Amino acid sequence: MTTRCENRTEDAPRLLDNRNLANLARRLRESPEVVLAYGCEDQTGADALAVALLGIAPFGQERLLAHRAALVAALGTERLALIDLGTVSPQRQRQILQRGRLLYARECGLVGPFELGVLRACLDAR
Repeated sequence: MTTRCENRTEDAPRLLDNRNLANLARRLRESPEVVLAYGCEDQTGADALAVALLGIAPFGQERLLAHRAALVAALGTERLALIDLGTVSPQRQRQILQRGRLLYARECGLVGPFELGVLRACLDAR
């Protein structure tokens, strides 16, 4: 039996085959500060994968660059942009949730509360 959390990784962005998805998950598991990761479109117009990370606290530029280096090594491509979900607007978070795909969750029980919180923040902003 698969969970909702596992099912959502099936439509991962096209740069991620099963091997790359496994490498990505392994790298993210190695970092206890990463809670969730979503694959989404890169808004720069480049044909690249963007990975939006949610951490236990905002990452800061230095930590985000370190995560990018580790994920580039794991995926074997420089075509990767990272987004800190904890620092973008609720509207951008909602866009990532709607158009992106869950790639990694430290615990599936964290997905629902985060996504519900994003939707609430967007409704409160109206």
